[in-house]
Amino acid sequence: MLTQGNIAKEKLDKLFQSDEGINLEYKIQTEKRRDIAECLTAMANSKGGYIIFGVEDPLGGAVPPKIVGITNNKKLIDRIHGAAKDCTPPLNAYTYVELVKYKQKTIIVVEVYDKIPTVTNIGGKFLKRRGSHNMVMSFEDFIQRAVAHGAIVFENMAVPRAKWADLDKSKIKKYLEVRKEKSERSLNMTIKEFIVTLNCVIEEEGQLVPNYAGLLLFGRNPQKYLPQAEMTCIRFRGTEVTRGYIDRKDVIGTIPDMIDQGVEFVYKNMRTGGYVWGVKRTDYYEYPVKAIREAIANCCAHREYAQNGCICIYMFDDRIEFSSPGSIPFGISLEQIQRFEHRSRPRNPLIAHILRDMGYVERAGTGLKLMATEMEKNKLKKPIFKELEEELRTYFYGPSEKFMQEVVENELEEKENSVANDSLTNRQIKSLDYIRKYGRITNKEYRELFQISQSTSTRELNELCKQEILTKKGKGRATFYKML
Repeated sequence: MLTQGNIAKEKLDKLFQSDEGINLEYKIQTEKRRDIAECLTAMANSKGGYIIFGVEDPLGGAVPPKIVGITNNKKLIDRIHGAAKDCTPPLNAYTYVELVKYKQKTIIVVEVYDKIPTVTNIGGKFLKRRGSHNMVMSFEDFIQRAVAHGAIVFENMAVPRAKWADLDKSKIKKYLEVRKEKSERSLNMTIKEFIVTLNCVIEEEGQLVPNYAGLLLFGRNPQKYLPQAEMTCIRFRGTEVTRGYIDRKDVIGTIPDMIDQGVEFVYKNMRTGGYVWGVKRTDYYEYPVKAIREAIANCCAHREYAQNGCICIYMFDDRIEFSSPGSIPFGISLEQIQRFEHRSRPRNPLIAHILRDMGYVERAGTGLKLMATEMEKNKLKKPIFKELEEELRTYFYGPSEKFMQEVVENELEEKENSVANDSLTNRQIKSLDYIRKYGRITNKEYRELFQISQSTSTRELNELCKQEILTKKGKGRATFYKML
């Protein structure tokens, strides 16, 4: 696609202040078609970026780039389009070519998109960017990029050297029982038949072997074959990692195991507040537990398991960071995620489906909205998302100490207003103090405390029970009342 000078001057100013790197390349007018094609395919297989023609970079970034311009626009544009066509698949639909006037010089700016649904090559040569250079991909690079671009679904691949015995039959049976309870039709099948219907195993040479989804959901020891499938949980002191940590746990096991243990770690290390009404204490937590669970489940369901690196949950005094290996899946932008508006495009659709069926994640496309809603209910900021180098990070910012004190005061005020609205008598209010001190009160104690008749004491105690402040225990003369 060719357009005339739509790119903003501010954008060009910013690009020219940068050195060549993973997403920026300067080229002169006489660049060969093959060299252009290699740069296009390397950028498309990496993070995308810009190739600017009509610029010299004489000392490799040691001095600012020199804008020399171009003189034969048509020939160079034809060469760029030809280079895009030489790639497999052709990259013409994934490149945006602009003819621009900048500082009285004519230049060509080519924007290369990275969100293509496959890994591209030039003449069978698969390239990626490393710094400002185009490098041949290793096999591991190729697999990771193919998974990231959706060309290969990693969870469906057979696990090399894994056997049927590497699956925990008790875990499969437990899930089968869950499905039986939910299903309206009979599920009379063996464990093997069930796991086959789930597509969690593959038949190889007449034997059933687990794929990565099966291993991660039902494996005896998933980390034996996939060591990066682990979670590191750390509660740091203060607001920086440099101050050391208070608690740490390295979590392994199946995905459900990791979700449960990750939630437990955060739950244990969260600050709690509370208030006492009568003798009953009501606790509230620094962060909404539902949002925490969804964030951790999302990390486990949607991370890129072919990529090295573990899920990290870092807790600080003012925030929690959830880091998940893998870039944002093809077809979804960071802006859509930040607006909580993206369509559901799970990287691991089978894992996500089974976790949803197990009750670990929300239905497709609603998890991020649930996190935002729960945070707002607790008067906290909505989650913030950032895409870093091959990693998606989610930030939960917690309440300040002042905010937590305000919560306590508000809760107590609401309780006091509730008492006033329910028109409790002075005797009833004083009886709650008595129960706070002694743990219970009888009808006789109530009568003697306030010198009233039995009918009045019975009526007032029953009113407290109706308002769900007290509960009645025992029978006959052994009857007593305590806080609900």
